[in-house]
This record gives sequence, C-alpha cells and structure tokens, in this order.
Amino acid sequence: MSIEEKWKKFEKHIKVPEVAGRWLNLIYTDDLVITKDFIYPDTNTKLRPGIGKKGVKMPGGPQYIVIHDTGMPAITDDAKGLNKYIHDQANSPDGRVASWHFSIDDKDLFQHVPTDEIAWHAGDGSRKYGEKAYNFKTEKYDIGGGNHNGIGIETCINPTNDYELTLKRTAKLVAMLLYKYNLELDRIKQHYDFSSKNCPNIIRSTKGLWESFLEDCRIQYILMPLGVRVKWEIDKPDIIKPSGKVITPIHDTYVNIKAHVTIDNETRTYEYKTLVKGISDEEKIIKSFYELYLSVIPKRANHDINLPSELTTYKTKLKWKSSHPNIISDAGKYNKPEKPTWIKLTAIIESGEIASEKEFTIKIF
Repeated sequence: MSIEEKWKKFEKHIKVPEVAGRWLNLIYTDDLVITKDFIYPDTNTKLRPGIGKKGVKMPGGPQYIVIHDTGMPAITDDAKGLNKYIHDQANSPDGRVASWHFSIDDKDLFQHVPTDEIAWHAGDGSRKYGEKAYNFKTEKYDIGGGNHNGIGIETCINPTNDYELTLKRTAKLVAMLLYKYNLELDRIKQHYDFSSKNCPNIIRSTKGLWESFLEDCRIQYILMPLGVRVKWEIDKPDIIKPSGKVITPIHDTYVNIKAHVTIDNETRTYEYKTLVKGISDEEKIIKSFYELYLSVIPKRANHDINLPSELTTYKTKLKWKSSHPNIISDAGKYNKPEKPTWIKLTAIIESGEIASEKEFTIKIF
C-alpha cells in the first residue's frame, strides 16, 4: 500500500462529528507494554487446567475475545493489584478457582495465561465452541466456548483509574488479538453472552458505551496495519477528555481538536471543530434550584434576604413571591415579626421557554 493510500484510508475512518455525542472515537496509538506474569496449573487451587507448568491448549485455537470488568472498586484494585490478587488466589488453599488472560487499566497491562491456553473466566463450564444452552432465568441462549476458546480480558474499575482510557487501551489490545488469530470483529463478546452474568457491568449499565467501545475496536482493527501514530490536541480538555469522553457543559460550547498524525515518518495535522451541546433548560432549572438552596437562601434569618433576579452560572431568570410579604417582601426586605415565624419564598425559575416554581421554607425571627 502506497503512502497516499494509507493517508486516504486514515482520512476515511477518522472523523470528528460536527456535533459531539457522549463519546468521541479518538484513536489510541501509544504502545501497549505487556508484563507477562503467568500463573501455572500446578498451583494450590489449580486455577487453570494442565499439568505442572504446561496448560491445556484451546481446541481449535482462540475464537472469541471476552470482555469483563473486575467488579472490584477498591483503590488498590488496579492492574497491578489484580495481578497480585490472581497469584494470591492461585497459591492459597482457599483461593478462588478462576483465571483470565489479561488485566488492564489506564497505565498497566498484565498477562496471566498464554493466549492460546484455556482459562476459567466465562462461566460456561466445558461447553464447546458452537454449542448453546438455554438460560431459563434470562430466557435467552448462552453461547459456548467462552472458557475453552475465549481470551478473557479484565478491565479495572477502581476509582483512581480513568475507565474510558482503559477501554481505549483495551480496544487496541483487542485489535492486536483479532489480527494475531485472524478473527473478525463479531468475535468480540461480553462475559454476559456465555453465562448471562451482568458483566462487564459498567459497560452494560452505561448507555452507548458498548457501542462506542466496539467502534474503537473497529477503527483500531482497520488502521493497525498502517502503523498510524496520533497525538490529539484539545483546546477544552475539561469538556472533551483525551480518552474521548464528553463532559456536558452548562451551555453549548465549540471545542477545537487537532490530530497530529504520523504515517511512515510523515506527519500531517488535521483540525476539527465540534459542538458539544449544553445541559437542557430543565436541567438548568434543577441546578439553579440546588444553587439557591445550598448557597443563596438561608434556612433562618433576622435580616434582609438577597433574592437575585438572575443566576449567571446557568443564565436563568428569577422572580420571587413571599407567603408573608409583611415580614419578608417579594424583594427580600425584612420586617421583624412579633414572634418567630415560618414563611415560604417561592422562586419562579425561567430558562428558555420553560418556567418552574420552587419553594424555600425559612424561619424568620
């Protein structure tokens, strides 16, 4: 393939939309450094089949790439922690009999089992590739071959981990494995497909995240033979993270993105501009209420109350009504009551064409 053909292929598949969704597919091209630290069949718990140091080969070789998440939210449950965990389980007489091939986070990548050997991670027992079993609980057919022919990848969800970046790195690992074993994109599966377990939980519970991940895998798969290197430059990284995750701003905001792309020692720069839609008028009203409740309107008072006509943060307009205007006027003017009195201040919050009334109860003394 000529250099110009490579550039055309890159330009065909790397696009930044005019209006951003929840994620942008900003391809990850940094090298993946794999630390191999294998567990062996001769451990106390025999975490994977085999004899001594020799595992059991997958019959027919790998057929699936199986995506998991750890379900382990502790700060220490990163890839290094997970590598320690699987070795601790392997060497403990009471250890858990489960194994997988890779653990990955936003910085590290560990391999525990050779990719052409069986590991216990998919929950489908010894069901073979091509077999199916009806799951009466979920009323669907679970496929087989997860354990016997699936390469298991655990993605870490610990709170110090950038999970979106972890998925970017995982997509590159998946593409590498697909190429190595001559597999198509439809061989990327979830743990759920084999045993109906709700795993990977974070991906499954986040609308659009699985589809975004598969698109990342697709782009990696197509562009990997080109040897592409991309350095992304984003002028508002608080709105679009380097991982491509979009953080919804308060107001509609344009974000400028540059892709510095290198193919065969030639570098070109592509410039994009994408609109990130702000929060809705309904959300602005709700957030305005929270700001008033937490920071503006007191719970008790013996003085004038500042009743703003606008919240500049959300550009919402405010009108006020008092239940006791003789004590606190609609403008917030204070008149000392004869005895402590509970009053209600009603804020009419307007954003765009929408208005909503929110009440605040205050003790005046």
